[in-house]
Amino acid sequence: MRLCLVSAPTATDFEDPGDAQNRAVRQPAETPPLGLLALAAVLDDDGIRPTIVNLNFCYYDFLARGRSGVDEFAPWAADVILSQKADVYGFSSISSSYPTTIRIAERVKRSQPECVILFGGPQASVVDLQTLAAFPFVDFVLRGEADETLPRFLAELSNGGHSSSVPGL
Repeated sequence: MRLCLVSAPTATDFEDPGDAQNRAVRQPAETPPLGLLALAAVLDDDGIRPTIVNLNFCYYDFLARGRSGVDEFAPWAADVILSQKADVYGFSSISSSYPTTIRIAERVKRSQPECVILFGGPQASVVDLQTLAAFPFVDFVLRGEADETLPRFLAELSNGGHSSSVPGL
């Protein structure tokens, strides 16, 4: 099973390219997503080697190409994510960029309907049931820390098991 982990796009809060390129904004936005990297290390111990798409890096690449606007970024980011050719796309979430994450995930699912869209992170954990009800393209929300539950979920998924046995899912 191929897994792609996708970071929350915090830099997209700054739609104005000048604001986004400001050193005070860019420096923290370009920090590697440590939570996803730690999760990838846990998965690697289980024999799963996920790819990671840092949406902040994607956003700066998008701006460098003379593009702008979150509405234009969503399809562009979806294409970058889809290039990973994964079976499962795990999206990290935070409150400020949740609408952008939703738009990107919808485009991924529309282009690859057989994939699994999984949301995690603080925002998805808080609005889990609401997200699943409002956005049918989101297949699962995994609440809380995923270092133990994500490997279990992936094992259940690949073995055709019953995912309801996974805590926080």
